Amino acid sequence: MDVVALYTRGQMGRCSVHFRLRAIPQFFAIVCGITLTLSTSIVHAENAFVDFDAPATCPSRAEWIQSVLAIDREAQIDLDEGAQRSDRRLVVRMSERNEGDVHGFSGSVTVGDRTRTFDDASCALVAKALALVTTQALARDAEPAAATNGTAKPAPGAALPATPEPKAEAGNVTVSAGALAQLSFLSAPNAILGLGPYGEIGLRRGRAPSLRLSLSLSPASNIPSGDGSLRLQWLTGAADGCPLRLAATDWLDFAPCARLSLGALAVRGVDLPNPRKKSTFWASAGALVRARAHSKFLRFELGAGLLAPFTRREFTLDPSPAVYRAPAVYGVLEAALGVDL
Repeated sequence: MDVVALYTRGQMGRCSVHFRLRAIPQFFAIVCGITLTLSTSIVHAENAFVDFDAPATCPSRAEWIQSVLAIDREAQIDLDEGAQRSDRRLVVRMSERNEGDVHGFSGSVTVGDRTRTFDDASCALVAKALALVTTQALARDAEPAAATNGTAKPAPGAALPATPEPKAEAGNVTVSAGALAQLSFLSAPNAILGLGPYGEIGLRRGRAPSLRLSLSLSPASNIPSGDGSLRLQWLTGAADGCPLRLAATDWLDFAPCARLSLGALAVRGVDLPNPRKKSTFWASAGALVRARAHSKFLRFELGAGLLAPFTRREFTLDPSPAVYRAPAVYGVLEAALGVDL
């Protein structure tokens, strides 16, 4: 084989061989065939441009794209907020809606000529639902085409196949539990601290009413009188009914509540010759306002209100005059930390 010049040159899937030789080696034919196959089989999928608009209380464009990538790291999305550089386009819209006492958010995502919409009281849940359905649409729309078998890539404007409805929320009913601390003023000469657990059930949408049951036990409180003193201790259970919840932001809301409190008041004489101990029924009712800051699972609450006892009990140390008499109205401050179950 008398070879004078031998080299290859490839451009845009073309293979050419310039030579002067007496015989054609078979391995050069194989190399050219492989080059042609690879050059015609590689497909560069275009990233989808995101046309995004949402209120300031909702996740931003960058945060929403990160939630899509958290579900599918290979989702083909253009991270740049500049001019659209692709025929593939995602249109994402989120907005607040206020219909009477109902406050919530609406969201939609459009890919091609198919649009999916979601509504929820939380904009974060709406954004997550849109991110989930977007990853499903992109996964079906981004299957590569192979020139060797004639499979064509779907057109950018083609209708998306039907996808199952994603679960944007756990349900309309919410259940939570936690611990609370309660400080009562004017119910005794000094403030009374009560500690205990609580449980709550409510609705997520609409007016979002709720019902809470709690138990509170207070440490003993001494009231001095002459040579002795009275020791008071409360054990109460309370039921709080909150007919509605007013959302201030996506993470803060307020609720007016009515409270019915039932329990026992234990009184015992201290440092007396013949001390006596007595327990009596205690009942009060009133209203309070509760502010709640919440995240995905945790909630922190502060509340304040006024309660009135049904019976104004009076206790004396014979022969002294009355040492303690239940007030007509007393104030309550409380703090609670809980989790959504």
